[in-house]
Amino acid sequence: MSKDENDQQDTPKLVSRANNNDSEKPIELQPEYGKYIYGEIIRDFPNMIDYLGRLKFSATSTCIDLLALAQSLRVRINYSSDLDKDFMLYQPKTEAMNRHNVEAVLVVTDKQMTYQNQAWFVAQGLATYILDFAEYIPDFSENKDAMNKWTVFKLAEALLLPNDLVERVVDLSMALNEKTLDKVDQQNHFLVFNAPRTSIITHTAAQLANVPEWLMSQRIEEFYNG
Repeated sequence: MSKDENDQQDTPKLVSRANNNDSEKPIELQPEYGKYIYGEIIRDFPNMIDYLGRLKFSATSTCIDLLALAQSLRVRINYSSDLDKDFMLYQPKTEAMNRHNVEAVLVVTDKQMTYQNQAWFVAQGLATYILDFAEYIPDFSENKDAMNKWTVFKLAEALLLPNDLVERVVDLSMALNEKTLDKVDQQNHFLVFNAPRTSIITHTAAQLANVPEWLMSQRIEEFYNG
């Protein structure tokens, strides 16, 4: 395959642009809705259409807005440096919480934490809330298929890195690293598996999505090879 052909495959069209003389203006993209982004979750938990389904996402965003996600689930996020674990959930029964439509508080550690690790703890906390606390989720403890499919880990993974987002950040990572990747490909043309290329793409994609690199690596494997 020629270099030009390779570039056409590796370099995505990130945003459509209209040419008017010498000026280029980005075309406004329509927002994406949670009922499509989280379609698989909503299919298994139909009541979630009234929660996740109403979320709006920017069509160009590289990470999930965790505060908006939590708010849609009626969860408030707090951070604490005194917490002796990754996260903690509790359900305060106060008039103030009822007025603000908050059904649970998720406390996440911020003791020597990266934003990427914190995001993963938030996702796990929200997944735990959905599966173990949320009253709008019917009891499915007798449904072995659902229990096996939607563990806390799998649900947290799906909340933080839905398929559309994985594809978007991988494409953007390849575009941002285009020159570096070309050089790495030239240097490692003899390799059966070009691990450095994959590592560069994964590292940048994880930063763009604000998730741990190991998690991005796993989601890339699931999305492209699963």
